[in-house]
Amino acid sequence: MKNFHLDRLALSVIAGIVLATSLTACSASPAHPTSKPTSSEFQHPPTPLANDVVKCMKSAGWVATVDWDGSITGPSMKSDLLKQWQDSFTSCSKTTGFDSPKLTELQVKQLYTQEVTEHKCLLAANQPSDNPPSEQSYIDSFQTASQYYSSGQLLVQPYSQSKMMSVVAKCPPPHWYMNLNGLG
Repeated sequence: MKNFHLDRLALSVIAGIVLATSLTACSASPAHPTSKPTSSEFQHPPTPLANDVVKCMKSAGWVATVDWDGSITGPSMKSDLLKQWQDSFTSCSKTTGFDSPKLTELQVKQLYTQEVTEHKCLLAANQPSDNPPSEQSYIDSFQTASQYYSSGQLLVQPYSQSKMMSVVAKCPPPHWYMNLNGLG
C-alpha cells in the first residue's frame, strides 16, 4: 500500500493565515488570552492526534487544550516560558505525528469520503464548496498544490468568527480534525 505524508503543519499554517485574515479577535499564540471559544464551548469531532499532543504536553508538565478549530492552545504565560511551551509543543507534535501524519492509502480514501460528505453538508447549508474530484483524482493529487478541500472556498469567505464557527459546527472540515482510523 502506498503511504502518504500529510504536512499538517503546512496545512495548519495556511488555514491559520486564512482564518486570521477572515476572523476577528483571534490570537495565534498561547501566550496571549484568546477570545476563541475553547473545545468545552464548541463540540468538535474527535481529534485523535490533537488529543495525543495534549496528553504529551500534560506529561511534560504543560497545560494544553484542543481548540474549536482542531488546533492546540495553551494558557497565557510570560515570554520566557512561552519558548519552553513551544519547544514542548514542537516535540510532542513530532512524536505524535500531529505535525505531519503519515497516511496510508486507506486513510486517504477515508479522508476523501469525509471531504465528499462535508461538500454535501456545505451545499445543504448554502455554503460554497467546489465539486469534489473522483476518488482516484483525489488520491493522485493528494499533497499537491491541486489537492481538493471541500472547505477551501469556505475559508476565503469574509465571515465573522461566530458565523465561521456555526458553519464549522455543522460541517467540520476533515483536515482540521484528522479523525481517521488508525490515527491517535
